[in-house]
Amino acid sequence: MTMTNPTVKLEFPPDNSPYENLISSLPEFGITQNQAKVYLYLSKNVAKSAPEISKNLKIPRTETYHLINVLQSKGIVISNFGKPTKFQALPFDKSIHILVNNHRTRIDELEKQTSELITLWNTMPESNNQTKLISENRFQMLQGKNSIVGKLNHLVSSTKKEILILGSENNFKKFYQTRFFEQLQNVQVDLKILILSTKKTSYNFPEFPSYKTKIFHNSTDENLWFLIKDGEVFFILRNDEDDEMLAIWTDSYTMLNSMKMLFNMIWKTSNLVMSS
Repeated sequence: MTMTNPTVKLEFPPDNSPYENLISSLPEFGITQNQAKVYLYLSKNVAKSAPEISKNLKIPRTETYHLINVLQSKGIVISNFGKPTKFQALPFDKSIHILVNNHRTRIDELEKQTSELITLWNTMPESNNQTKLISENRFQMLQGKNSIVGKLNHLVSSTKKEILILGSENNFKKFYQTRFFEQLQNVQVDLKILILSTKKTSYNFPEFPSYKTKIFHNSTDENLWFLIKDGEVFFILRNDEDDEMLAIWTDSYTMLNSMKMLFNMIWKTSNLVMSS
């Protein structure tokens, strides 16, 4: 008897760039990577039961049920009343809007509580041992993209004189679709941006006037990125794909002057971005 190999039907897209990019990007919308895997699996297949999802994604069954429950509570997965229960993902574009609206609702709730919390805090008695706040040579460590973008937004909105930014294309792209970029477009202070390019063709930043943006070529450090505003400096220590972002803020006079001197030296020898 002649044996033939059965045709294998792939139920999930193989590991590739779009899939990996989605898995790493969806957590920014409030779901974990495993939740993203379950959602993407359901979004590319017909309705599936929890055991089928568990088997195909190689996730323990107990964890699979938990992941599905969370996705249902977020409003992006639905189920039927049959037996076994099967689950299906809402269309991707609709799911993204739902996740964004979930974030907005949460922010609205927090804003409503803000004044109440401040009032409660003001009713607390002062400590007899309260010391004066540190006023110079301060620093602050920040971890995670949300915390870092939040700090950058505050720095830009509170600037009174100038903003100087030096960074690689790689790091600029990671901030591109955040409120930080929107704020930079509307600042009324002196703004200068230096883009470190490691390629012959540079990334285009059409949002900023060409006279405010310069390109310089250097292949030594693709993760270089810092911002100077008035008497403060903020720079990224780590921004690798596999690690959470890490940054530091300081108002150290020595650090500020050193970074500003470096920026001005590179600005003088760099080329303006040509207008399109």
